[in-house]
Amino acid sequence: MGYKFLQASLFICFTAIIVLALYAMPAWTFYIAGGIGLVVTLLISRSIILPLRSVSTGIDLLNGQDFNSRLAKVNEPNADKIVRLFNTVIGRLHEEQLHNLEQENLLSLIVEASPMGIAMLDYDGLLTMANNSFLKICGFNDIENIKGKHPRELPSVITRHMAGMSVGERRIIRIDGANMYRCWYLSVMQKGFPRGFYLIESLTEEIMQAERRAYGKVIRTISHEVNNTMTGVRSLLQMLSESSVAEDERELIESCDARCESMCSFITDYADVVRLPDPVKKREDLNSTIETMLPFLRRLAGEKADIIFTPQERELVVDMDSSLIEQVIVNIVKNAVESIDRPDGHIEIKTARENGPAVLSISNNGRPIDETVSEQMFNPFFTTKRDGKGIGLTLSSEILNRHDAVYSLRSEEISEGWWTTFRIRFQS
Repeated sequence: MGYKFLQASLFICFTAIIVLALYAMPAWTFYIAGGIGLVVTLLISRSIILPLRSVSTGIDLLNGQDFNSRLAKVNEPNADKIVRLFNTVIGRLHEEQLHNLEQENLLSLIVEASPMGIAMLDYDGLLTMANNSFLKICGFNDIENIKGKHPRELPSVITRHMAGMSVGERRIIRIDGANMYRCWYLSVMQKGFPRGFYLIESLTEEIMQAERRAYGKVIRTISHEVNNTMTGVRSLLQMLSESSVAEDERELIESCDARCESMCSFITDYADVVRLPDPVKKREDLNSTIETMLPFLRRLAGEKADIIFTPQERELVVDMDSSLIEQVIVNIVKNAVESIDRPDGHIEIKTARENGPAVLSISNNGRPIDETVSEQMFNPFFTTKRDGKGIGLTLSSEILNRHDAVYSLRSEEISEGWWTTFRIRFQS
């Protein structure tokens, strides 16, 4: 410390004066010189040493960011001026520190409560923070599982899309043709260097609601017009059938009537999708639900495919409407059976718990689905079947959306050939 060095210097000087007085002056001058030296030392100590000591103590407080402590007065005018100055500075720094902490806490609460996913990167592009919305959207349970990793290294299709973005870019990410997300990659300057961060929001529910309103209105209009028209047409066909007509004409009339009935049934089926009730969710065992369905599913598959059910856990409780989920499973298995055109057909149903949420996957070794086709499979009226209506997967999609489930449909080639998997990830 500077003041300690000064104290030592004064002590040495005072000692030197005494020594000189002893050897070079009369005895009586020794007492005079010593007294003068002592007085000078005390005066210098009060005017220099004490202020320096106060300055040193204040600097230690600042270096340690101890803004709660205060310097004590030393009853020396110059030193006390320094004490008052330091106490004023430390008080203001304390107020600023409290203000910053309050702002940080408020910002943390806002970020955590935001429905938009937010993730912060360090200077090397590695994840350091993510709120609950980001974890939920990307399918993670805990920040500790992804902290310190690059987005491209994470086991999420969404984050791999995000990793390819440049600063300032906004991108719409579509996953499995059913889920859509709007994502931004931005940066902020911190300590003179840019730090990147991601913003992501789900558009799935918004888009689904818009689509639901759109095709609901279309179906209601078509249903009204078609049913009214077909009722009249079928009445005329019935009258013709009851009149005296030739047998070949009667067969033609019956064929037309059958087509009218098929058209009415088609419209009614789609109207049922629009009128789908909201699920009544209960905590139920997904494994037990599937076990109960297995005899029916095996009859549905017949000789075209073997159905194997493999649960990884004895019990897998899910918040769901079991009757609606059963309908989804039937539709998926039915599509799987129809895609199998080989003698060794297999359908594998698996359940597991992945980092908390329950996952249901239904796989088959039938004809693979092209990636461009899989993106449209959940769209209303879309079908690849000659006589298909495009209702089954549309209905399944609607049910799963109302369960807040994340689902996908894709084909991949493995050592045993092509397998197509419908994967459902429940939220709870």
